[in-house]
Amino acid sequence: MNINLHITELIVEDEFSKHHQIYILKNSLEASLKQLLSQNEIFPNLQSDDSIRKIHTKPITIEKTSTPSEIGQNIAHSVYQGIRQ
Repeated sequence: MNINLHITELIVEDEFSKHHQIYILKNSLEASLKQLLSQNEIFPNLQSDDSIRKIHTKPITIEKTSTPSEIGQNIAHSVYQGIRQ
């Protein structure tokens, strides 16, 4: 199975506006989501040839002490939960 993820908009506040921090966040999000999808069951809505056009996710809480890597993992978990719905 091939999974192509296209995030059309990811708004990042000023604290993470430095390029290397956004890169860490992006890599963490991709790696965490890949791990979640590969280690868990394939959902029926992902087994067909149809693509999922939109995933509704719940908001995540970001603490002031959160690292870009932790934020990426939190976003991945939120997206994963959205896929499961």
